[in-house]
Amino acid sequence: MYLAHLPTGRYMLRESCRDGNLLRNRDLFDLGSNPGQFLVYPGGNSFYVNEAVEESLRAQDALFTSQEVEHLFLPFLRPDLRRTLASFAGRGGGKGRKPLSQIEEEAINQAHLFDKRRHYFLRCGNINQTSIFGVTPRLFRDLPGKSRDELEQFFLHAERTLPADQIKLYLYVIFNLQQHFTEMIARTLPEGLDPGQMDEAFLNELCRLNDDQAFWSGFARGGALPWYLARYVWLYFDSGFDSHRGEQEYIRRFMDSHRQFRWPEPKAGADDARLVELFGVEARELRKMSRRELTRLFREKAHQHHPDKGGEHDFFVELTAAYDDLLLKKK
Repeated sequence: MYLAHLPTGRYMLRESCRDGNLLRNRDLFDLGSNPGQFLVYPGGNSFYVNEAVEESLRAQDALFTSQEVEHLFLPFLRPDLRRTLASFAGRGGGKGRKPLSQIEEEAINQAHLFDKRRHYFLRCGNINQTSIFGVTPRLFRDLPGKSRDELEQFFLHAERTLPADQIKLYLYVIFNLQQHFTEMIARTLPEGLDPGQMDEAFLNELCRLNDDQAFWSGFARGGALPWYLARYVWLYFDSGFDSHRGEQEYIRRFMDSHRQFRWPEPKAGADDARLVELFGVEARELRKMSRRELTRLFREKAHQHHPDKGGEHDFFVELTAAYDDLLLKKK
C-alpha cells in the first residue's frame, strides 16, 4: 500500500497488485486534499487513524497492517507531535537489512534502466553514470515489487528533496543526454554544451520513453502524454543549471591537479641499546623470541613500569611503542 498525491491536489491510498505477469495499481480510499482530517488525537503524544479508513480497506481485501497505515499518515500529523515523534525515529535501527535473495537479485536485474538512473542519482548524486552497471544490486532493492504508478509516486516524493539548482542536472543525467554529445565536458560540465542541441536531445529521449511499452507495463494510460512524464517537461524548461557549478568544478580540478602526496616518513624505532634498557634483554634475543614469548615479557615489564604502579609515564609509553614495533616485524 502507498499514498498517491494526485495532480489535482488530492491524496489517494492505493495498492500495487499482480494481474497475471503484470503489476497494476488500484484505488482504495480517497483522502481528499487534507489527509490530516482522518487523524484522531486521544491525548498525550498519541494518535490513530480513523477506524473508517481501515474498515474500508478490509472490505476491499487490501493487504496492510495498522502500523503501515499510520506510517503513511505521519507527514500529516500536528507539527508539535511530528517533532516529538521525530526524536524517536531511527532508534533501534542499528541492524542492517537482510542480504539479497536470488529472487530479489533477479527482480532488480529486470528493473527498468530509467528507474535505476533516477535512484542512482538521488542516492549518490553521480553525473557520469557509466559505472551504474557495476553498482551493488542492494542499492536498487527498493524498486522491485512496485507497479508503475507506485514507482512514479516513489520518485515524485524523493525528487522533492532536490535543490532547485540541481533539477536541470538531474534531468540531464536520468535521460542520459550525455550520449548525444561527443565533447569531453558532457560527462562533467553539461552547462557548457549547446542548449539547443540539449533541448532536442531531451525531447527525443522523452518521446522514446513515452513509447517504451516495457516501461509502462501494467499502467492504464490514455492517448495524451502521462502526467508523470509531462511534469519532467515543465521541470526541464522551467529550470536552469547552477550558475556557479562550472566555476566550482574548475577550481576542484585545478586543486586536484596540483595536489602532491608523500608517504609519511617512517618513525625510527628504539635502537638496540635502548631495547636492552626497556626490556632488560639483549636485542638479538628479543628478535629471536616468538610472539607469545615477546608478549609475556612485555606484560611483565608493563606491569612493573605502569604509571599506576609508580612507573614513569614516558618510559611506559616508549616500552609500549617498542613492543608494537617488534611485534609488527614478527608478522
